[in-house]
Amino acid sequence: MEVNRQFVASGVASLFVMRPFRLLTNHYRKKKLTWKLFMITFLLVESIILTLGYFYYRHSSATLLRAQTEYAAQIIDKSNEYLQLNLKNVESFFRSVASDPRIQGDNHEEIGKWFTGNLMLYMPNAKNIHLLQNDQMLASTSVFSWKLTESRSFLEQLQTVRDPNFLYWLPPYFSPVSSFTVTAAMTIGSDRVSAPRILALDLDLTQLYQALNPNKQSSLQGDLLLLDRSNQPVYGESPYSTYDVYRNRFVLSRLSPDLFESDWSTRTLVDRGRTLFLIRSVNNVLGWQVVWIMDQTVLLRPLHNSIAFNWLLAFVSLLLSLGIASFITKLVSRPLRTISTSMNRFSLGDLDTSIRVNREDELGVLFRQFNQMTARIRELIVNLKRTEAKKKAADLLAFQAQIKPHFLYNTLNAIGISAKQGQMAQVDQLISALTGQLAYSLDKTPKRTSLREELKALEDYIELMLIRYADQFDVEINIDPSTLEYAMPKFILQPLVENAIFHGLIPAKRTGTLFIGTSTGPAEWSIMIEDDGVGIPAGKLRHLQRMLQMSVEEADEAADSGGGARDSGPIGLRNVNERLKLTFGHPYRMTLASTEAEGTRILIRLPVDIPEGGTLP
Repeated sequence: MEVNRQFVASGVASLFVMRPFRLLTNHYRKKKLTWKLFMITFLLVESIILTLGYFYYRHSSATLLRAQTEYAAQIIDKSNEYLQLNLKNVESFFRSVASDPRIQGDNHEEIGKWFTGNLMLYMPNAKNIHLLQNDQMLASTSVFSWKLTESRSFLEQLQTVRDPNFLYWLPPYFSPVSSFTVTAAMTIGSDRVSAPRILALDLDLTQLYQALNPNKQSSLQGDLLLLDRSNQPVYGESPYSTYDVYRNRFVLSRLSPDLFESDWSTRTLVDRGRTLFLIRSVNNVLGWQVVWIMDQTVLLRPLHNSIAFNWLLAFVSLLLSLGIASFITKLVSRPLRTISTSMNRFSLGDLDTSIRVNREDELGVLFRQFNQMTARIRELIVNLKRTEAKKKAADLLAFQAQIKPHFLYNTLNAIGISAKQGQMAQVDQLISALTGQLAYSLDKTPKRTSLREELKALEDYIELMLIRYADQFDVEINIDPSTLEYAMPKFILQPLVENAIFHGLIPAKRTGTLFIGTSTGPAEWSIMIEDDGVGIPAGKLRHLQRMLQMSVEEADEAADSGGGARDSGPIGLRNVNERLKLTFGHPYRMTLASTEAEGTRILIRLPVDIPEGGTLP
């Protein structure tokens, strides 16, 4: 079962993965080189541009984040120093006021004016100043100072202020006079028996927060958060701190107090899919934590705001990639197309094809090599044509020489028979006709002759045969006059007529008819030699027809392998067929038809041509 599952899984993978991949690969292979080169260049250039753009974006983002982080750390240190300085100023203020004799005066109204008109001017982050004794308000900068004496939480915190001339910082609380604040308090020593006085100063946390906030000092992106020793917010803004109106204090949001338990100066965390960078400093009198929170999305907003410009750059890079790809494609594919076109022209037979060389690079070397190759091929073709012409002439002479002994044997045999019979007049005619035949056949030049000359030589041979075989056959000749000047090799008709007489008419032992005729068409002309003799047996006829379909080379190979193609069938028919194939090639055709006891017909089709020096009628 497991094997079947693996087999099915492999089949599914082959169907949905391998097959589309193979189809895509085959489709790619079928594309032209120009298209492949263009696509490869385009993808290469575009991938380089996109890769550089990606790494540039990564580098710019990292640089921007690093710069913002370093800058934020510097700002936080400065903010913490500012807070530290403010707290020390508050302490100095208390030391100065505590040593001033006016603070011990009994004119409370004058003390209040002193607080409002002078002291508040030196404390920019102070909200209110109060002077209390026995939980009673003696002087204050607030007209609602009486509410403090009714605030139980405030009075309870004052109970912790005991040691004279020691500055106490009360925990953050909601004051009915100064809202949410932090109060600094000190017991003012007195030599009186009465209870000591307490000087209290409420900090303006909003003003202090605004002074500490780097957003008010620079273009730094982020949010400031002030935490006390217990990791509770002293002051902050949304979204990381909110003011709870029911409990009258700030509370953390989206951040856990446990985050600030460990000792760290920088921290990275993920909140709701956003990456936050936190920088913290804890170096002040109160032990407050100055925390700066940066959102990566906000930090990278300047990069994101340039998205339209990035799209423009992407479009420009696309055009640049297309331009570079087109230029490189033309630079490489145009010479390759020139070579390809030239090779196609050369393969179609334009042997004079050459490429103009106007460059010195590797393609120029390739052009020169192509020109040298075509020149060498032209030279080889010329030499091959000369060799083939010489071979054809030698073959024609060989075939012609092969016919002559056969012809002489038959003719001399006829003369010998006539001489034995004492027919001297007939012998004289035979010798005279033989002389004309020899004069025509002994010409060793392989050049073609006209049908007129061929027929004139054939008449001498027919006269010989009519004398030798009187009353055994008749001759009918029907020649189209327009064919008389058409070209053909020498000694073509005589071997075929000889075969018709000796293998068709004479064995029939009755008076037969030999027909010789020609006809013409627009591009070829035909020669027909027909007799009504004994015909050819079916088996031998098929063998002869196969022989006529063979090329000269196939006939040679068949003879060399023992097929007997050279020795089978009438020697004249085979010889004429091979000579005409060597002379005319494909345009030439010979067909052989025969029926036993009825006769044989040979039809030769030749291309229209005239011998050298001749003219068409």
